[in-house]
Amino acid sequence: MAINDSREEKAQLDRREFDLDSEEQERQRKERDATIIKMRDETITQNLIRLMKREVIKQQCWDSMSIKGRCIEGITNPYRKQTLPIVVENYPLLPRSLEELENIRHIIERRRIEIAEKKLRRQILADSSIGHEVGSDIPLREEPSTLENEDDHREQTKQSTALLGSVSNEFQVDTSILYNQFELYTHEQKWTQIVLLNDLIYKIKEAFNKEFETVHQRKLQELAKIREKNTRIKQINADLDDTSPVWEPDLTEKEKPLLLFEVKDNEVKVERYYTPEQLKQLEEQRLNEERRREMEKLDNWRERGLNDMMGGVLQVRREDELKKEIPKPAFALEKPEDEWTELEKLTYQQYLQKVKEQQEERDKLRKVLTAEASKIHEQIQENCDTFEQILIQLHRRRILAQTAAIQEELKISRLIFALVKDRLIEQLEETYENRSKILEDKVHELELSKRALEDSINNVDNEKRRLKADDTFDKQFPREFADVPSALQDSLKRLLIKRPKLKQPKTVDEFNPYSSRQIRLLELEFDKMQTEADSYTNAPSNIARNVWERFVDFRKRRADLERELRQQEQEEIMIKNLKNLREGELTKKSVEFEQIQNLLITTKDAHIDDMFDLYVQIVLKQGQVEVQSQPADLPPDQYRNTDVELINRHEVEDLNKSIIESANLKIRQMEKTKGVVNELQSMKWEKEKLTYEITDLKQRAQDITFLKVTRNVQEYLACSNDTAFESQKQRELQMLEATIDKMKQRFDDQKSIKGDEIRKLQYDNLSIANVTLAVDEALQNANVNLYERKNIIDQRIVEQSKADQQDRIHQVVRRRRLVDLAKAQAQEVAYLRAEVERLRMKTFPALVQIEH
Repeated sequence: MAINDSREEKAQLDRREFDLDSEEQERQRKERDATIIKMRDETITQNLIRLMKREVIKQQCWDSMSIKGRCIEGITNPYRKQTLPIVVENYPLLPRSLEELENIRHIIERRRIEIAEKKLRRQILADSSIGHEVGSDIPLREEPSTLENEDDHREQTKQSTALLGSVSNEFQVDTSILYNQFELYTHEQKWTQIVLLNDLIYKIKEAFNKEFETVHQRKLQELAKIREKNTRIKQINADLDDTSPVWEPDLTEKEKPLLLFEVKDNEVKVERYYTPEQLKQLEEQRLNEERRREMEKLDNWRERGLNDMMGGVLQVRREDELKKEIPKPAFALEKPEDEWTELEKLTYQQYLQKVKEQQEERDKLRKVLTAEASKIHEQIQENCDTFEQILIQLHRRRILAQTAAIQEELKISRLIFALVKDRLIEQLEETYENRSKILEDKVHELELSKRALEDSINNVDNEKRRLKADDTFDKQFPREFADVPSALQDSLKRLLIKRPKLKQPKTVDEFNPYSSRQIRLLELEFDKMQTEADSYTNAPSNIARNVWERFVDFRKRRADLERELRQQEQEEIMIKNLKNLREGELTKKSVEFEQIQNLLITTKDAHIDDMFDLYVQIVLKQGQVEVQSQPADLPPDQYRNTDVELINRHEVEDLNKSIIESANLKIRQMEKTKGVVNELQSMKWEKEKLTYEITDLKQRAQDITFLKVTRNVQEYLACSNDTAFESQKQRELQMLEATIDKMKQRFDDQKSIKGDEIRKLQYDNLSIANVTLAVDEALQNANVNLYERKNIIDQRIVEQSKADQQDRIHQVVRRRRLVDLAKAQAQEVAYLRAEVERLRMKTFPALVQIEH
């Protein structure tokens, strides 16, 4: 395919001729087309998504803004002043909704009604106080009117900056409808104040934006003036042939943000893609433009009339006339100077005089134009400086507006904090009240339970005393069994005292739901054992059955009484435990109730304190300093400004001045001390230097003492002075130079001899080489003849004679000898060359050593 592309167009083959698998190529083409279509669709989708995001962002952050954000930069000439320009930004504002505006209007109207009602109430109170006064003097009667006028004046005048808590009065905004900071007690007043403060912030920003717009228009005027002056500067530069650039300021993208939405062609770094329709349209536009220009050239009667009638200009300028060169006389160009006539010389002198006058006029004009350009530059710079001062004032107003907005936002934050805090306190108070009611009911219930338990304990004690009073079985036993012998009485008494042996019962928890069942099982087991003990089989011997039955009945009655006593004791213990438990719970609930009551009282006190102890924002004058600020470990709600002291700025400045004077005095003393210390340090260094020199000299003396005296040193010491030593060294040097010259001469002789030998050997080697070449050529011919004869011998071997064989053998032997001779001669030549090299290298090191 590369060869096909390199051929002529007529000789080239079609690309399809090189296709080996058309089906595979078609499949790949379809896949490629499908991939391209897919990528195109994805790209279109991504572009649509980006456009949609752009529109959404533009709508939210740009189109919806009633005032777009921009800035004003100072007009700074980069060729004169290498400083950063001053930048002042405006306040971008969002439009307020109709609902918000209606709410603000309603609140303002209500606030004005409140102010009017308050004013009227004061007037009514003043009139009533006047009506009740009887027999007062005239000055006293005029006093209320004076107070009324003062109130009116106080209502009409704006609040002071200190009490207002901000510098909003600096922007001529209405602050009379705001609540006084000392009157914000209710939640409704605070919410109304928040809405009014937000509206005030918006008005402050609008007021600053008006000032900003005024300065912006001023800058546009200044830029127009600078462009007008730059036109004259460009004309002057053209007249002066000055190619220096002219500074042309313009609005930047920050000052004109709409430029950010316009993409210029020079900002696009990639090659622009045009569709066929766009290319066709561009081509049509280009052709139409060319036709229009041609038509203008054909029928441009204005330019043609200007050229024909006025020389191509509407006004003849002095600068243009001076630019024209005075034509040189024709004879000065055609003839040499020595062939000029007197008239021609006079004419040439006049020509030179005109040229000189023209040059003087040009110099004068250049000075005038230069002065005019400098004056225009100074005017431009003066205008720039004036605008910069205006911009500085606007920047100060921007800082003041930002200060006012931040101060109002701080008041809003304080009000919101107060509202949130009040809400939290109310919720906390409600929680404490609910908890207090619950605890009160619980305490009352526990007290009733305690009284009931005390009554139960009294009843159980009465029952126990009654049962103990009925316990007379020990006294009745002798009377009951008087008819029984004493021995049997003792046995029966022992059986009466004896109790059935039961297993030690485990301690039963009173809160165990199965405790009654365990007690019942123990009672059943006791009854069973008691029944077994009441059996007649367990009776003592020699006792009648009726006596035993009477004894069993007596023992049962006594056991029942003891059981009742035990039950009463257990019931008493249980009731006492329950009473102790109720008393502990009552004590705990009482303590908790008292704590809740204390917290409730504290919360109510805090609520009242927050309601009447208002946070007031006061703008202090510069120079007043707060001393002993809020401790870090004390919360803001517990901090009271009782230890705060305001000090006049002059006192602080006087103190700072005395501190600065003391510091300067200290610095001067330190500088003097520094000089003394430097001198001491230099003397210390000098002492150390001398110490090191002494040590060095001692070391040198020691080295000289142990110095080894060589032959050179002895020769130097043997000479009377340095001149004699130098002359001796010079003689030795001359002797060495003479020796070197002789050795060089001898080397040259040896070199010439060896050169002759080398040339002779080279000649012999050349002759031997010629002979060798001849022998090689003869050998080649002999080989050729050998192979030729060999072929012949193969055919006629029988016919060959022995004489020919002998001759050939002699030739072979001769050739063999010649070859051996050539090899021997070659070895001899190599040996001679090595010998020559050895002789040359033998003398070379001696010369090098002598030279060094």
